[in-house]
Amino acid sequence: MKTKRKIQVRIILVAMMGLLFMFGTSTTIFAQDETKETTEKPAKKKSKFGSFLRKVGESATGINMSDETFIAWDLKAQTKVELSFISAEGDVASREVLLTFSAKTKQSGISLEIAGISTSDEQDFAADLKGNRFEIDRKVDAGKKDLIEGIPVFYKIALKNVPIDLPAIEVVSLGYYLWSKDSNIGSGMAGTQPMQIRNIPIQWNNPGTENLVGWTASARLMCDLNVVSCIGDASGNVVLTLAATAKNDNLKLELGKTNNNSQIVEAFNNSGANYEGTCPGSYSECVGQKELIKGLPVQFQFVFSGIENAIPSFDLIKSEFYLWSPNGSCGSNMSGVQPVQIRNIRIAWE
Repeated sequence: MKTKRKIQVRIILVAMMGLLFMFGTSTTIFAQDETKETTEKPAKKKSKFGSFLRKVGESATGINMSDETFIAWDLKAQTKVELSFISAEGDVASREVLLTFSAKTKQSGISLEIAGISTSDEQDFAADLKGNRFEIDRKVDAGKKDLIEGIPVFYKIALKNVPIDLPAIEVVSLGYYLWSKDSNIGSGMAGTQPMQIRNIPIQWNNPGTENLVGWTASARLMCDLNVVSCIGDASGNVVLTLAATAKNDNLKLELGKTNNNSQIVEAFNNSGANYEGTCPGSYSECVGQKELIKGLPVQFQFVFSGIENAIPSFDLIKSEFYLWSPNGSCGSNMSGVQPVQIRNIRIAWE
């Protein structure tokens, strides 16, 4: 009997040990899962914190830590003004890139001047990854501006002669000077570096767009220029009508270039042929210097003669121009400024 009892006790002990083992294992597994969950959550927080640190590091040092666009400038200036990149719009006709960014002050009584602080190109320059530099047009819409607390104020500059197959600008360096109530900060002061905008993707307009008008960024900001019509008749005459709509007051525009006391434009098609367009009437009526009216289209006309009706379109029309403005004029006779270029103009034959 004693032997039998001993066997029964052993069986019970073994069963109890098995239950304890199973319970312990499941507890361990549950604890491991719980530990895994608690360790995964901080990993996400660590990722966000790492992104924050990366942005702070880029703004402070100007060193690329990602492919995102960022602006690096003086840390003290950052406590007063928030700079934000808006866009970089490329125009295939003029080969110019219009760069837009904004400044929003965190306190009252602040003015900020961007670009043109130095007369040399030491502070103001743009470059791609290969080190190719591009000329900066500082007169587009930069200079000194009074900032409004909490409201973004926009600055615009243009980069000239940019290859239309370039996807991005590596760096745009701009001198600046910031006025505030307690202290002033400026590039070139006590080792302060110019601001840098890094990793700038370019959004080029589509060169295949019909009636695509391209001209210098300074002109685009002051005036819209559009194709109204391009109509051919049975005599082989094609009349091109353009409309200029001023965005500002007190503007004047002249189109075409002078040739033997008449204004002409040039048209080309993909076969290599080129044609001259002249005034269908008097110089002052069709293309001469005209006063523009803000918000209302003013028309300009050229006529091309001896055009075969088998030609469905002009691939390119080029026109010299001069735009007068009280705040600064621009024209294709100025250094680095391209003529107006209109692409893919379909001819409507009557």
